[in-house]
Amino acid sequence: MPRSEGWKTYAKWSKEFGDVIYLNVLGRSLVILSSFQAVTDLLSKRASIYSDRPVLWMYGKLMNRESAAFNVGSDDRRFKVYRRILQGSLNPRASRDYWPIQEHETHVMLQRVLQQPDNYEYSVRRNTVAVIMRIAYGYDIQTENDPFVDRIEESIKLAGAASQAGRWAVDSLPWLRFVPAWFPGAGFKKVAKEWGQRMDEMTRAPYRWAREQLDAGTARPSFISEHQTDADEDAVVMCAAGLYAGAADTVAATMVSFFKYMIEFPEVQRKAQSEVDRVIGTERLANMDDRESLPYVRNLIKELLRLAPPAPLGIPHRLMRDDEYKGYILPGGSIVYANIWALMHDDEMYPEPFVFNPDRHSGPSPPQDPSAWVFGFGHRVCPGLHFAEATLFLGITNMLATLDVSPAADGTLPSDEFTTGIVSHPKPFKCTIKPRRAGTETLVNHLAEREV
Repeated sequence: MPRSEGWKTYAKWSKEFGDVIYLNVLGRSLVILSSFQAVTDLLSKRASIYSDRPVLWMYGKLMNRESAAFNVGSDDRRFKVYRRILQGSLNPRASRDYWPIQEHETHVMLQRVLQQPDNYEYSVRRNTVAVIMRIAYGYDIQTENDPFVDRIEESIKLAGAASQAGRWAVDSLPWLRFVPAWFPGAGFKKVAKEWGQRMDEMTRAPYRWAREQLDAGTARPSFISEHQTDADEDAVVMCAAGLYAGAADTVAATMVSFFKYMIEFPEVQRKAQSEVDRVIGTERLANMDDRESLPYVRNLIKELLRLAPPAPLGIPHRLMRDDEYKGYILPGGSIVYANIWALMHDDEMYPEPFVFNPDRHSGPSPPQDPSAWVFGFGHRVCPGLHFAEATLFLGITNMLATLDVSPAADGTLPSDEFTTGIVSHPKPFKCTIKPRRAGTETLVNHLAEREV
């Protein structure tokens, strides 16, 4: 198993061995799908048998995270309960209610980036967490070192590390879970216990805070207040936590990729800024009502999702029974990955796939819309995709309106390397960020200091 950016290795193998690759790793069956056709045929058209979740012994069993919103199997009673709750709060109509919060937190993010340009990545991550904490719990992040921000950052990192394919021997050799914790080589059991406790605390701490506000009569409207009378309290807890688990890291990864590609393709930045200036002007910032009037910016966001899909292998599926495809038998119980990175770099669908070119998504016959592929498949389509798209549009459009992004002072360009995990970020890089024009900071500060 490749240990770093495995999606690139699988894409290379697919050119040699075909778009459906079967691997047997220590007795565990893995299936990697690397074409639009295979992903559509299996994960969408045969979703009834491809929508289960695999047993992740380290993350799910040993860390006691099986009931987390994105981990429950499709035949689990909780799956339908979670989907009902999340879709009720995240459907297109309900998502519109969150736009004012997303707009406000975008302004706060811009204010922070202008004040601390060297710390832009933290400001981006803080923005996505702030939006979700306000929507999920009615909680306002105000302090510089807010404890919930730090805890969420930690829980996202722990979840990524614990679920990383090939990292933990117990995932391939489940009998290792019976080895005593004191036995040589069983240190993973101590790690699982400690990490599981920390993640459980992060899941429940903001919920406890929100309940305290409800009991005191001081709560703001939120996901928790909307569902305070639901009989299944644990489902509400897990769905609220699922909001930040599903959106915070993926949206932040795409925002950071924006900085990388604007440095590498300055002509794209200038063209997008020109469209924003022409449509929005310089006396205000964009809101969601402007989205349809900014086709080049919309295509720029599509190109970000294509060139740097935030979850390159998606979240793994589990095949529920033996299946036949293209003359091959795929064993029931196989873990199935959609190699989204390979799809997004298909040179037949996207000529010159490593070039950042928003114009490829325009015209009478555009290629596949990346947005339709990076948010999941079949019964596992991400319920928060409308929320994520709004956060990305507001953030990227208004960064184009207010910021000029260029290489670091020493001329160093960002690396082409990305982190390895369920969510993949560009490796850290420095850049130069300046306000685009006189008056930018005054406008941003005025908007950021408004109450919502």
